[in-house]
Amino acid sequence: MKVTTIALLISRQDTNYRRSISVAERLSICLRFLASGDSFRTIGNSFRVGASTVASIVSHVVTAIWDCLVEEFMAVPTAEEWRVVAERTAPTAAVRECIPGDAVEPLPRLGRVAANNAGREAIRIRETLTSYFSEEGTVSWLDDI
Repeated sequence: MKVTTIALLISRQDTNYRRSISVAERLSICLRFLASGDSFRTIGNSFRVGASTVASIVSHVVTAIWDCLVEEFMAVPTAEEWRVVAERTAPTAAVRECIPGDAVEPLPRLGRVAANNAGREAIRIRETLTSYFSEEGTVSWLDDI
């Protein structure tokens, strides 16, 4: 099921002027880059596509894989999972006090931090973090800086 979801995200439509690069070839290009670490130019020569095409394919495929698998393999722990971890690692009272009461919530309005945050997106995230730590999450030592 995950493979078909990824395939739908990375497939492109043929046009009247050119045929699109197949899903299998897109995945092969991305996996070659991830496995070997070769330059985009070397991989492009191997697959007979341009270096900029390889860069675009790697970016889109890795993003699609991340979007499909992040919830399953990198889920945010619940409060109960935090308690189990705390009891297993250090059963002291000091550690138990650090366990959040509710599930850990990400900062509001951040979006995907791992995405290509160039220009406006980086400025927006910086402003979100600045407003959060200067209003809601103010800490006493921050005034000393």
